[in-house]
Amino acid sequence: MWNDSHADESWIDCLKRYLRLWKRTGDFSDATICDFIVQAHVALGLDIKSGIRFTPGSADEYNRQKANAAKIMRMLSDEPHTEGEAVAALNMLPSILAAMPIELRVDFLNEYIACLGLSVRGVEINAGSALNATSHLVNFTREACEAQTAVANLIDGATPEELVKADRELSEVVDAATSARADIQRQLSTNVAK
Repeated sequence: MWNDSHADESWIDCLKRYLRLWKRTGDFSDATICDFIVQAHVALGLDIKSGIRFTPGSADEYNRQKANAAKIMRMLSDEPHTEGEAVAALNMLPSILAAMPIELRVDFLNEYIACLGLSVRGVEINAGSALNATSHLVNFTREACEAQTAVANLIDGATPEELVKADRELSEVVDAATSARADIQRQLSTNVAK
């Protein structure tokens, strides 16, 4: 997602771009996306910690979602922010990220902190103990192809954005391999114990 056309974006503009992408890829309305955010906000206890509260559930779910969406969109608006509004937008960031799909969350955070020379990666948490070789094969193959493409893009000269993308893609290949290996080792230890 990183490219030169977004270099002068504010973090709020970058976040709104990812929210639009989430909306498009999931075929969701603004109200639905905002409802996911409100649910995450409450689940994390941030309604109490931040003091940002939303209209609670009611018999009129449509108007509740609409009111909550309007509140979130005001926080992320292009209008000049007062100090309190800017703080509210910043306090909503953990809730927005918690609600966002992991792929978009990682991409946003990588874009957001790239200027600091940092990157993030998702950590997969497997609750089950069964080996899913097909899932690992698909994930590893996809990540390897994306990494190959990112590294190939460096051949004609590497821009900082291309280097960040290549680093992220290579990191994701390592993560996919590490996840597969951990599951295989868990299966080995389970089978040896029998």
